Amino acid sequence: MGYIYRVKDNFDFNPWTPYKYFPVKKKYYTNFEPISFYKNDDNGGGIYGLGKMIEYEALNSSKIHLPEDIKLFDSSFFQIKVRFSHYSFAPYIDNKILKHFPSYNKKQFENPINPYTLYWDCGLSTYMLYVLNNFYISRASIFKKNVWEYYIHFLREMDINLNVKNKLLRKYKQCNQCGFKSDSPYFFELHDTVKIDLEKDYVPVNIDDFIILCPNCHKLIHQKLKNEIMS
Repeated sequence: MGYIYRVKDNFDFNPWTPYKYFPVKKKYYTNFEPISFYKNDDNGGGIYGLGKMIEYEALNSSKIHLPEDIKLFDSSFFQIKVRFSHYSFAPYIDNKILKHFPSYNKKQFENPINPYTLYWDCGLSTYMLYVLNNFYISRASIFKKNVWEYYIHFLREMDINLNVKNKLLRKYKQCNQCGFKSDSPYFFELHDTVKIDLEKDYVPVNIDDFIILCPNCHKLIHQKLKNEIMS
């Protein structure tokens, strides 16, 4: 899991500066927590950087120089040190794609995103790093459209509330694909049936759109989706 942080629109991710300090209103993260950096630009903005926060480098506001646009001294401010994992002069994820991420559609991401605030991003940083590393690519914005649709499919499946998920799994005790039965609800998995289309509006995650699958059928469906992407 991780956080998202809004930087100034003119912020430059200098590749020769792997470490930077950022002011935050509260220090409530854990060491090496992933973080995504969001900023606006002429194209509408998006995620420009990914990194990890280093907790032991956090400094109290009494020991740091706060930005000039923070008018009042506030003892809740901290300066956190971030080690960049990826940074780009073009968005890794522009808003056209970002709007389909379930975490981006949570209440806390309603515009404008407040500066100097760490927003819980429901895994965006962690899984974005996973995608970049597995596709061996330096800028995710050049992914093909169907690669993003495949990736967002996984995010939607992970966004289901755990209590709701367990309730549905206890209700149905067989695979919707092959009919395999099991008395253990934790044997089965949920599969999102919504077809992701980046050209259309965001479709909210709805438990009614999910089906129950055994792990084997679920992996086969995902492998078929991946083969279509790589072909």
